[in-house]
Amino acid sequence: MMDSLHRRYHADLLKALRRRFGVDHDGLEDAIQTAFLRFGGLPDRRSVGNPRAFLLVMARNLVLNQMRHAAVAQRTLDQEAQVPLLPILEERTPESVLLERERHRRLNQAILDLPEEERSLLVMSRIEGMTYDEISKRTGRSQADISRRISRALSTLKARMTAELDRSVR
Repeated sequence: MMDSLHRRYHADLLKALRRRFGVDHDGLEDAIQTAFLRFGGLPDRRSVGNPRAFLLVMARNLVLNQMRHAAVAQRTLDQEAQVPLLPILEERTPESVLLERERHRRLNQAILDLPEEERSLLVMSRIEGMTYDEISKRTGRSQADISRRISRALSTLKARMTAELDRSVR
C-alpha cells in the first residue's frame, strides 16, 4: 500500500512543497520521506480520508519545523558572534586567563560527556564547519534530525555550563 501511495503522491507533494518553499529549498525530499514513514506508522491509515492532503500537511509542517530550528540555530550563532571570545588584551590578567582556561576545560568535558552521536554531529557542524546538507550526506541522517540533535546537544551544554556557573558563584 505504501509503495502505491508513494508512486501516486510523491511527485505531486514535491511539486507543492517546491511551490511553497522554493525549488532550491533543502530538506523537501527528507520531509516527504519522513511524512510517508510517519503515515506508514499510523495504527489505522484507512481512517485518513484524504492521504494526499494528510501527507502534504505533514510534510509542510516538517519543513516549517526544520526552518524554525534553523532560525533558532542561526540566532544562537548570531548571539555567539556578538560575544567576544576573549577579553581585550588590556583586560587580560592572570586571573582572567586562569578562569578562561577553567571554563574551556569544563566546556570540553561537557562536550566529551555528550552522547557520541550528538557530539559527532556537533563537531561536524560547529568545529569542522560542515552544513547540515553535508552532514546529511556523510551520515545518512535527515537534516531535520541533524538539526534536532545539534539543538539538543547545545541545550545540554548550555544547561550544564549554566549549572556549573551557578555552583561556582555560591
